[in-house]
Amino acid sequence: MYSQEVMVLGSRWQTNCYLLTSATADGREETLIIDPGDEPERLISYVKRRNITVVGAVATHAHNDHIGAMLELRSQLGIPIMIHADDLEMASDPELSGFFEEPGNENYVVDLWDRVLNEGDVISWGSDVMRVLHTPGHTRGAICLCDCINRRLFTGDTLFAGAIGRTDFAQGDDDAMCRTCRRLVSLNAVHPGLEVYPGHGHPTFLAVEVERNAMFRKMAGLN
Repeated sequence: MYSQEVMVLGSRWQTNCYLLTSATADGREETLIIDPGDEPERLISYVKRRNITVVGAVATHAHNDHIGAMLELRSQLGIPIMIHADDLEMASDPELSGFFEEPGNENYVVDLWDRVLNEGDVISWGSDVMRVLHTPGHTRGAICLCDCINRRLFTGDTLFAGAIGRTDFAQGDDDAMCRTCRRLVSLNAVHPGLEVYPGHGHPTFLAVEVERNAMFRKMAGLN
């Protein structure tokens, strides 16, 4: 099982950036980064200071507060960066990826990705793997990353403790979010005990959200 750290990045959006470290068969440690937010200098300084071997970074979706450090990670660490195919357009267009109603918000453009993800793809590092679940609604290419063996689900801005991702941003979709919520209900039935690590806020369990999260239950058709 890999070790897990979280850095909360961005003074405004407080994005959870996860650093997952797994040992290879010969004892080397490799780290996968999920959702490097908009404090690239702080994140890269931490990685270099700790002598962490980063082997890749994946965004759960293309909003600014989740892709802010991607280009710096690639250029300074030489690692591949990854995103779902349906969010490529958003990542390259600040009018789609940014929050223009928010004054002073930084806009990032990432128009070249090393790996384009799709449903069912596997991301491997060290001796561990994650499977890509396409979970649109918050954005067209929103994904969750599921590690069913270790019972962990990284949900980005699709699902939070007590809430779900907003669908009123560019390319948000209520109908798609309803389908995604129903899918997560089914996932909970097949893989009970999944702990949820969201893009903002504190961890929860998928079973807890299925039982108690009013908005999630409404979108999934459980109420």
